[in-house]
Amino acid sequence: MNTDFGLRMLEAAQTAGAESVEVFLRNSTNLSIEAKHQAIETLETSATQGFCVRVIRDGRLGFSFATDPGAWESVVARAIESSRHTEPDEYNVLPSVSGFSNVEVYDDAIATIPETEAIRTALSVEQAALDTDKRITKVRKASTSFTTSETRIINSFG
Repeated sequence: MNTDFGLRMLEAAQTAGAESVEVFLRNSTNLSIEAKHQAIETLETSATQGFCVRVIRDGRLGFSFATDPGAWESVVARAIESSRHTEPDEYNVLPSVSGFSNVEVYDDAIATIPETEAIRTALSVEQAALDTDKRITKVRKASTSFTTSETRIINSFG
């Protein structure tokens, strides 16, 4: 799901009569590893995606969401339909364009870390705990998690 996907939904909602539209897109991946006694106890990978559309039509708010990109047309239609069943509210407005700070917190290495390197990291965390002090004889579990996520918010004001 990318900006073009979001713009397609935004334009469809406007064509269907929405005065204001906001599209929220989210993708994430995760690799989690737990080690115990220098062996891998669990290794889990996951990927999630989802999107939602918020519309304002005649001061009435409508909303719908899904996780299947193939359902985008029905998501737009449901958002428009749900706006017909809410009360108008003059405070139903979307944010206008404003400045924002770009915060650099993304590390490309996380997205491309080989599974073997992630496993080595989990095992080294456990070993580092044991090596810290001879009185430490057991670690309940050592865990590492590598997550990336991308969020895009597109609205009819920019």
